[in-house]
Amino acid sequence: MGIKSTDYTINDPFIYDVKDLIAVNVTFVGKTGGSSAISAGTVVGMITASKKYQAYNNSNSDGTETAVGILLEDVPALSAGKTYSASIAVRGSFIEGKLIGLDSGAKTDFGSRTIVLDTNKSILII
Repeated sequence: MGIKSTDYTINDPFIYDVKDLIAVNVTFVGKTGGSSAISAGTVVGMITASKKYQAYNNSNSDGTETAVGILLEDVPALSAGKTYSASIAVRGSFIEGKLIGLDSGAKTDFGSRTIVLDTNKSILII
C-alpha cells in the first residue's frame, strides 16, 4: 500500500501543496555512536553502502552528501545499527524557509526551482 497525498495536509508547516506530492517509505539507520532524532522537514540522503537513510550533509562522503528527499515525519534517535521506517517526499512543493538542512548543494541535487511568492515566502519545487 502506497502513501497518498491525502496522508498529509497543507497545515504541515513545510508542505506548500499536497497536489503533486510523491512519497516513498524508506529505512533510516543509526550511525556508529548513535544518531540524533531527525525532524520532519529535514533534507535526507541515502547511504550508498547500506541503501539506508540519514539526514543530508553536504560534507559527508558516504552518499548522504546527495539530497534525495524531504522527511515527512519525525524519526526518533537511533542507536548504532537500529532502523526505523519513515516516509520521504521525492516530489512536491515545499516552503523553502521551513526546510531543515536545505543548502545550494541540496537544491542542485534535487534539480529544483524556487518560486518567490513575496519577501516572506519562497516555494521550492522538486
